[in-house]
Amino acid sequence: MARKVGDAYHNLSPEQQKQTLVYADNYGEAGALHHYRKQFNYPDAVSLNSSFTLWAPDSLNCKYMIYVDDDGGRNIREFVAGKMIGSYKKIGEVENHLAREKGTGIYLITDIKAPLQERYTKELARKRLE
Repeated sequence: MARKVGDAYHNLSPEQQKQTLVYADNYGEAGALHHYRKQFNYPDAVSLNSSFTLWAPDSLNCKYMIYVDDDGGRNIREFVAGKMIGSYKKIGEVENHLAREKGTGIYLITDIKAPLQERYTKELARKRLE
């Protein structure tokens, strides 16, 4: 998973990389991405799951997002239906049959729009109060 995120990140131009955030749906994915980020040279992962909420930025200050989705693309479909993103492309998937995260998709999202920014900010505020 971390290698695929790194490959996705390095396939972006240097200008795109400056505007890219790595996001994981759950703390296990975020923890793995955090652990391997230096080896594969990509930004630290953001997540609104469990204790990762404590370190999450206050807003999504990005134009591109490498999104690790453990819910079969459900969140991506919600983003599209809600006109929260410009476009997306599935760029990988965890395929190892022994991996707990088998089937987890890795997506490149472009053009993060205001509704996704608002959704993130509200979710972050709610989770920080828990």
